[in-house]
Amino acid sequence: MNIPTIQAPKAAQKVITIIHLALLAGQVLFGIIAVAVLHPAAGNRQNDKVFTYLVPLIAIVAVAISMFLFTQLIKKAIAQPTLQAKMTAYQTALIACYAPLEGASLFGIVAYIITGNLLYLLVSALLIARFVTIRPTVAKTGEDLKLSYDEQQELTETPAMVK
Repeated sequence: MNIPTIQAPKAAQKVITIIHLALLAGQVLFGIIAVAVLHPAAGNRQNDKVFTYLVPLIAIVAVAISMFLFTQLIKKAIAQPTLQAKMTAYQTALIACYAPLEGASLFGIVAYIITGNLLYLLVSALLIARFVTIRPTVAKTGEDLKLSYDEQQELTETPAMVK
């Protein structure tokens, strides 16, 4: 029988940080590869007309969806009875927040590869900048989850050594 393991709050915070960093690194590395290695098509104007409207629109919608999902899921996380449950729900909320931003950013990079238009790379860079600003920190976690003093202490303290 598989018993689900519940992460300690501090370990859950570390997992959230690693997930954020991995998603961020994927976007940045894909952008670098697109610029340095792939040599995008220059002047594919037929596709460029479509992407001129599509890339910014998808970026704006992604930011709105990201904020909406986070707001809705954070309400559920705050209502959880234990810190472990709050951290699990918070992790879900953050992943749901990150997904639309990452998808729109990757779409912009792909549009750049197809057309060679730097505007799409700029849109992706702005989305990546937004992604950086929502980096999970212990202080932000406490603020988002409206943690009590004791819960914040539990989130930051290192477990006592067993003798």
